[in-house]
Amino acid sequence: MKRNKIQFFLVVIFFATVHSSCSKKKGINTVAEYISVVQNPENGLSTSKKIEDFEFSVLYKPLDYIIALENKDNKVSKDSINKRKQQLEGYQYYTFRLKSSKDNEFFRTGMNSENEYYERLEYFVTNAQDDIYLIDGTDTLTCELYHFERNYGISPYSNIVLAFKQKNETEVKGKTFIYDDKILGVGKIALKINAKDIIDLPKLEI
Repeated sequence: MKRNKIQFFLVVIFFATVHSSCSKKKGINTVAEYISVVQNPENGLSTSKKIEDFEFSVLYKPLDYIIALENKDNKVSKDSINKRKQQLEGYQYYTFRLKSSKDNEFFRTGMNSENEYYERLEYFVTNAQDDIYLIDGTDTLTCELYHFERNYGISPYSNIVLAFKQKNETEVKGKTFIYDDKILGVGKIALKINAKDIIDLPKLEI
């Protein structure tokens, strides 16, 4: 009798685990919900690091997420999703955010002169791409696409939109985003995203 009870509880635990796993992979059918899930730090697709008055964060952006952002009104069909995915394939996309916890504009934080402001701005507009790379599994990838979004001081952060080559592999591996700073005095920054969090992310199903 005791043995039967143990077997029963093992079966219950097994099916509960399977159900939990399946539920997590269940698709999402609204773009607003999908955007929220990706942006939620608890789901592991974004990570950040604070150094003095600076905060650096990176967001891994699945193709479904990019498509969701482009169609916030939820007027998107399965055919249009597949077509847009074909246009985006071949790269993996990220947003690198530079934020100040002290000033209204990131580039003014900790600067010693007005010239330093313009030196920082020029660096991130034209040169920072060479100091950013991605460790994908055991491979080191250079930044292929780079776009700095200047906000003209309307918010304490600036975004950089980035893309790296997508390796032709079926296995998803962990990512380590590297920013090797040359202008702010913060040194090399590593931000990690686990493979499991990428794999566990539900799909956008319209």
